[in-house]
Amino acid sequence: YEPGSTFKVIAISGALNEGIVQPDTEFDCENGAWDYAGKVLKDVHGYGILPVADIVKKSSNIGTAKIALGLGKRRYYDYLKRYGLGARTGIDLPGEEVGILRSPDTWGDVDLTRMAMGQSISVTAVQVVNLFCAIANDGFLMRPYCVKKVSRGNGEVLYQGQPEVIGRPISQQTARTMRDMLR
Repeated sequence: YEPGSTFKVIAISGALNEGIVQPDTEFDCENGAWDYAGKVLKDVHGYGILPVADIVKKSSNIGTAKIALGLGKRRYYDYLKRYGLGARTGIDLPGEEVGILRSPDTWGDVDLTRMAMGQSISVTAVQVVNLFCAIANDGFLMRPYCVKKVSRGNGEVLYQGQPEVIGRPISQQTARTMRDMLR
């Protein structure tokens, strides 16, 4: 599915992690309608100048799109990959899909601005939960698992699920800053 506004954390955390923005960096949110590359992007409400922290709080499409443009196609795509998008998480359930993540070489002029707000991409619910877990886990991306343990009646353990770090998309400080803003 297209993840929508839940996806805004990728562009914002990536820009924070790269030092492109801080929570108090301000963006003009164009009073709710912004023409970019011949297409109008809208916010639900007409916001003017907002700091990044308020772009998160108010879920501004325009503010997030401008942050993503500062990150650029290649770095944004790198953060999508770092967060595990376009790949199986490795969860211990059958039938996991990878979602749809196109190469930035195929993106049109507005794709970056639309992907930043969760359009033009397809993900699984497990991928979205896992990216938020990475923020909660100080920037560590973990392999999700559902089964903690399988054992015989006599107590013999046949399988034991274990936490496993599979990546670190953002720093501990970026994760803490994102948690503060999301709170």
